[in-house]
Amino acid sequence: MKKYLFMPATVVALLFAFYAAIASADDKKEGAELAEPKAASVEEKMDTFVKQGPGIHNIKKDGKGRVQSLIVVGQSRVSTVLGANKGKELARKKAEQSAKAAFVKWLGEAVVICESAENETTLFLQGEEGNDKNALSEAGKAVEKSTDTYKSVAAGLVRGLTVLHSDLNAEDKECSVVLGWSLVNAKSAKDTATHDPGIVKKSPASDSGEKKPKDSKKIRSQKATSPEAEEFLK
Repeated sequence: MKKYLFMPATVVALLFAFYAAIASADDKKEGAELAEPKAASVEEKMDTFVKQGPGIHNIKKDGKGRVQSLIVVGQSRVSTVLGANKGKELARKKAEQSAKAAFVKWLGEAVVICESAENETTLFLQGEEGNDKNALSEAGKAVEKSTDTYKSVAAGLVRGLTVLHSDLNAEDKECSVVLGWSLVNAKSAKDTATHDPGIVKKSPASDSGEKKPKDSKKIRSQKATSPEAEEFLK
C-alpha cells in the first residue's frame, strides 16, 4: 500500500510566499535593467556631434558667463582619384580647415573677445544676459574685430583647438573631425602637446629600391578618439 506525505497548510503557504518573493525580486531586477538605459560611451557621444554636422556645439560657461570650452565639427568629402591614402589625407586636412573656419566665423559673429592688462583673453557670448558685469570689467576692454590685434588674438585662439575625434565614413565618402577648444588649452597652447588620434597611417619610406604597392582607391570606415575627449563632455 502506497503512503502519501502530506504537509500542513501553513508550510505550503510559507513555501508559496517564499518562491513568490524570489520571482518578484527577479522581475523587479529585470525591469530595472530595462528601465535604466546604458550610458553612452565617449566615442558614441563624439559620433552624436558628427551626426549633428559642422559647426559649434556643447558650449560651456562658468557662473560669470565666460566661455570655458566648446566643441567644433568640420567635415569634408573624400576623393579617391589620387588613391585611397592620398584621398584620406587631403580629406582630413580639409575637415580640420573647415572646423577652424567655423570656429573663426563663430568668434566674429557670436562672441565678444576681451583682453586684460596681462593680455589674458576672455570670451563672452554676445548679447547674453547672464554675462557678469564684474567679469567684463576684470577682462578689460573688448577687442575691435576690424583691427590687426583681433586677427592676432583669433589666430592664438585657433592654436588652442585640440583634435578629439576622427571619423572616416566609407559609405558616404566623408571625413569628419571633432575639435575641442578650452580656455585652459588656449592659455598654454604654445607649451601643450595634444594627442591627435589620426586616422591616416603613413607607411615608412623604403630605401630598398623596391616598387611601392599601387595605392588602391578603396577606403574603409575608420574611427579614432583622443583620451582628452572625455574632459570636454563633463
